[in-house]
Amino acid sequence: MNLLQRERLVFGLAIALAMLAAWGDRFGMQSMPAIKTLPHVISQDISRAKIGVAGKSSAPEDVAISKNTSNADSLENSTIDLFRIVSFLPPPPKAVAPPPPPPPPKPVAPAFPYQYFGTMVDVNGKLVTYLTRNNMLIPIHSKETLDNEYHIDSLSDSQIVITYLPLKEKTTITIKSAAQ
Repeated sequence: MNLLQRERLVFGLAIALAMLAAWGDRFGMQSMPAIKTLPHVISQDISRAKIGVAGKSSAPEDVAISKNTSNADSLENSTIDLFRIVSFLPPPPKAVAPPPPPPPPKPVAPAFPYQYFGTMVDVNGKLVTYLTRNNMLIPIHSKETLDNEYHIDSLSDSQIVITYLPLKEKTTITIKSAAQ
């Protein structure tokens, strides 16, 4: 601040003091208390200007405020955040609970461990079907159970129907005849 600006500031303060003293006498107030509290009034106006609080016009209420310092203290000790961020955007959407996980897949029967080998008519004239597993030949008949897991439901010339007992899942093995 240079010398010319300081002189203008001091001159402006002197005029303001004179006007304040005359204004206080005009309304029947004592000019002395107003002059004693003038530095407080100036600091209050400066703090209002700094924090962006709109001050009142120079009305008699300003002098009354300057005499009551509790109002100024309440501004300084305020818990309101003057520099809070204000947004005009709509509030973010509420968090939606994620959907429940899909149910586990349904268990599936393992691949049938036997392979069709062939059919033959036995000595009694009955048709016997043979399956193989680990180089073993196993004769099967209808309504028979294999390994306590597979039930032979039906046997015919064209197919074998098998049920996997733990899951009660049916499997059909198609038989190709020599004519096909």
